[in-house]
Amino acid sequence: MVFAGGPATEGPGMVVSSELKEPIRSHHDIERDSVKHYKCALKFYEGPARRASNNGHTVDLFAGCMDQVGLLEMKSLPNSTNGVIVLFDSFATSIFKQSFLRVFNKDDQDILQMGFNATFDTAKELKVSGLIGHAISIGKKSACVGETEIGMGQTSAWRINSITPRTSAAIYFEVVTPAGQPLSPGSRGLIQFVTHHQHSSGQMRLRVTTIARNFAEANSPSIASSFDQEAPAVLMARIAVFKAEIDDSPDVSRWLDRMLIRLCQKFVDYRSFDRHILNEEDVNNSLIMIQPTLMSYTFDVEPQSDLLVDRFPIPRYIVCDHGGSQARFLLSKLNPSATHMSTSMYGTAQAAGAVM
Repeated sequence: MVFAGGPATEGPGMVVSSELKEPIRSHHDIERDSVKHYKCALKFYEGPARRASNNGHTVDLFAGCMDQVGLLEMKSLPNSTNGVIVLFDSFATSIFKQSFLRVFNKDDQDILQMGFNATFDTAKELKVSGLIGHAISIGKKSACVGETEIGMGQTSAWRINSITPRTSAAIYFEVVTPAGQPLSPGSRGLIQFVTHHQHSSGQMRLRVTTIARNFAEANSPSIASSFDQEAPAVLMARIAVFKAEIDDSPDVSRWLDRMLIRLCQKFVDYRSFDRHILNEEDVNNSLIMIQPTLMSYTFDVEPQSDLLVDRFPIPRYIVCDHGGSQARFLLSKLNPSATHMSTSMYGTAQAAGAVM
């Protein structure tokens, strides 16, 4: 675990010098390639990140500072080892204390809710294009590896150094048929995930998950009736974040325009923390990052428990009274056209809920 109270000012991982006259770098400095220490520090931290991921270690980063601590330079440490990132203003805040304790959550048998050195493999009908998430490639070549590469591709197996009930990874597949041959009517595609990890109790566990899905031609009416628009929005957002890490922002913006995924455009210039969180959250939390929603609760139930129980890091809880000064936090984030009277949060039908 790394507890950072400020940026590194000495050594090969230096982010900024100790002289107060030198300000810490900004995104505009990086875009103009006018940062003195950025490239050297980035390369330096990639070294221990590679060693940690290859040896099965996880690096968690807790940063308590009013200013930046150099997360952009150190991002490879938690990203490649599936570590957590928690940003807060001070180590004295409840956000740090509660988030730190939540890392060590235990189940009903008093065992830590985490596993270690997890490897998972894919198999069967579809060709795998790659994975986007906090994992590393094992470099396993097999017949199910596709030619199209998305994220960490050219392999059918990956390793995640630590896993929890919240661990999430995006895996992309492609349907490959012999040239000129249509899909057989009623044919199904099978995807199998083989996950092997060490449980906190010391046991070695193996889980095999098999999923079957019907194939359909591109113009089939069954696609519209069964299409899950929420998951693709998150999957496309992850691709945008991955491209933003390796391509120039204008190239990513043009790609997003071509794909007509306007929801993802806001992620192009997000900071490393937001990109890290998006790549590990489930569909619901990722959608909240893309389009914040206003949920309704009855007056006799405190909403804090529902909002905070499963979130990590612990979010800042702000009470926004109507007409009060704190209401700006609510109004600046939400789409005013989407309320509790709307058909749904993300465009799908839902049952009537309690009025806020």
